Amino acid sequence: MRVPGHAILLGRLRRRRAIGNLKLLLTYLRRYRARLAIGLAAMLLATVFSRLIPWLLKPAIDGLKEGAPRGHIAQIAVGMVVAAAFGALFLYLQRWLLISTSRRVEYDIRRDLFAHMQRQDLSFFGGRKTGDLMAHFTNDLNAVRDVAGPGIMYAATMTTMLVTSIALMLAINPILTLVAFAPYPIITVVTFFFGRAMYRRSRRVQDLFGDLSARVQEDLGGIRVTRAYVQEENSARNFETLSRAYLQANMDVARLRGVFFAAMNALAGTGLVLALLVGGRQVMAGTISLGALVAFSAYLAELTWPVIAVGWVIGMLQRGASAVGRINRVLESQPAIISGQLHDRPIPRVRFDHVTFRYPGAAEDALRDITFALSPGETLGIVGRTGSGKSTILKLLLRFYDPTEGRILLDDADLRERDLDQLRAIMGYTPQDGFLFSRTIAKNIAYGVTHADAESIRRAAERVHLHDEITGFANAYESLVGERGITLSGGQRQRASLARALITEPELLLLDDTLSSVDAEKETEILDELRDFMVQRTCIVVSHRISAVRHADLILVLEDGELTESGRHEELLKGGGLYARLYARQRLAAEIEGTA
Repeated sequence: MRVPGHAILLGRLRRRRAIGNLKLLLTYLRRYRARLAIGLAAMLLATVFSRLIPWLLKPAIDGLKEGAPRGHIAQIAVGMVVAAAFGALFLYLQRWLLISTSRRVEYDIRRDLFAHMQRQDLSFFGGRKTGDLMAHFTNDLNAVRDVAGPGIMYAATMTTMLVTSIALMLAINPILTLVAFAPYPIITVVTFFFGRAMYRRSRRVQDLFGDLSARVQEDLGGIRVTRAYVQEENSARNFETLSRAYLQANMDVARLRGVFFAAMNALAGTGLVLALLVGGRQVMAGTISLGALVAFSAYLAELTWPVIAVGWVIGMLQRGASAVGRINRVLESQPAIISGQLHDRPIPRVRFDHVTFRYPGAAEDALRDITFALSPGETLGIVGRTGSGKSTILKLLLRFYDPTEGRILLDDADLRERDLDQLRAIMGYTPQDGFLFSRTIAKNIAYGVTHADAESIRRAAERVHLHDEITGFANAYESLVGERGITLSGGQRQRASLARALITEPELLLLDDTLSSVDAEKETEILDELRDFMVQRTCIVVSHRISAVRHADLILVLEDGELTESGRHEELLKGGGLYARLYARQRLAAEIEGTA
C-alpha cells in the first residue's frame, strides 16, 4: 500500500518534471527576446490604459451626482475614449508580437525535431510507431504553440490585471478590498489541486492521440491486407475502441475544467456580492462615494476573468508541459551510429573481419563470425534461405547498424572512423521492397542526385527495362506513383528503385534481392545488360536466385547467420552443399515452368 509520503513525493516529481519539460521551450523563446519584450511592454501599456477607464468613471459619476459642469464631464468622457483607443492599439501590438512569436517557435521546433529524427539510426524508428512520431508534429506542437503564444500572453495579462486592479482597489478602499478577497485563499487551494489533476489527464490525452495516429497510419497503409482478409469491421471496431478511449480522456479533461471554472466563478462572484453589500452600507453611511464604489466594482468585476482564466492557463501549461516532455524525449535520444572523422573518399575495397551482429532486442545473433574480402571492381554474390542474414550484411556495410563484434573495413579503415555522408556517397543501394515516394516517376528515379536531366533519367530506366512501360502511362515520367508506389506493380517498383541507384553512378553497388518480384528470365536479361555497368564497379548482389549471382567473382552461402560455403559458381556446385542443392532445385523448377 502506498503511504501518503510516497504520494507527496510522486506529486513533487510530476511538478518538477512539468517545469523541467518547459525548459526546452524557454531555450527557443530566448531567440526572440526582443519581440517578447516589446510584446509584453505593449501588453503592460494596454492593461494600464484599460485600468484608466474605471478610474475616470469615478469622478464622472460623482460629478454627475454633484452637478458638475458639462465641460468637465465631457473632458472625462474624451479621456475615456482616448484611453480605450490607446488600449486597443497596444492590445493589437501585444497580440501580433506574442502570437507571431509562438508561430516562429513552432516552426523552429518542428524544423529541429524533423532534422533530429533524420539523424537517428534505424533502431530509433524500430522501437516507435510512425503515427506516434507524426503526433509530435501535429497535436504536440499545437500544444507547445499554445503555451508559447496565448499561454504567455494570458499569463502576463492576468498577472498585470491582478496587480494593477488590486493596487487601485486598495487605493479606493483597503477594507472593501479585504472583504472582496475573502474567498481567494480557497481559490488558491482549488487551483493547486486542479493543476495536478490536469497534468495527469493531459498526459493521457497526448499519449492516446499518438496511439490513435499510429492506428490510422497503420490501418490505412495496410488497407489492401485488411480487405484481402475481410477485416474491415474488425479494424473499424478496434479503431472505435481506441477513439472512444481518446474521447473519454478528453471528456475527463473537459469535465474537470468545467467543474473548476464553475467553482472559480462562484467563488469570485461571492467576493463581488460581499463587496457590494459592505460597499453599499459605506455609501449610505457616507464613508465612500458612489463613484468610488462603481469604480471599485468595475475593477473587481474585471478580476473575474483573470481568476477563471487561471484554470484555463494552467490547463494550457500542463498540456504544453506534457507535449514538450514527449518532444523532449525524442530530442534527447542520441543515435547509436555516430559519424566518424575520416573524410577522404574511400576506394571500394571491403573486408569483414570476424563480424558478429545481433539486432537490438533480438534473442539470437543475425550474423556470427563472418569474414570475407572484396577487392575494387569485383562482384560478390550472397545467397541463402530467408532469414539467413543476407540483407544484414548490406545494412552493416551502409552503417544502418554497427557490428556487435568484429570490424568492417572500407579501404583499410574501420567504417566507424569514416564520415557517414562520405561513406554513403559512394554507394548505390536498392532494398528488396523497392520503396518509392509519393512523387512522379522521374523524381523517384532522380531522388539520389541533386540535378538530373531527362536524358540521364531515361537512360537509367532503359538499363532496368522500365522505359517502355513508363512511356505507356498517360503522363509518362511525370506520372504520380501514389503512396509507397501503390500505382506500380512490385516489379516496376523494384526496377524504379534500381534505376535510382544506377543514376548516381555509384562506386559500390548494393543490390538486395532487387529483382525478386520480376520473373527469372527478365532478371537474367536485366543483369546481363548491367554487366558492363557492374564490371567497372564493386558490387554486392544479394539474391535467393542462383542465376543472379552465378557470374560473381566470389559467392557466399549463409545458413542461420553463419558462412558455410564460399567460392565461385563452379567450385560451389562441385562442393555439393546448400548452394548446389538450391541450384538443382531452381533449375528443376525452371524446366517444369518451361514445359508447363
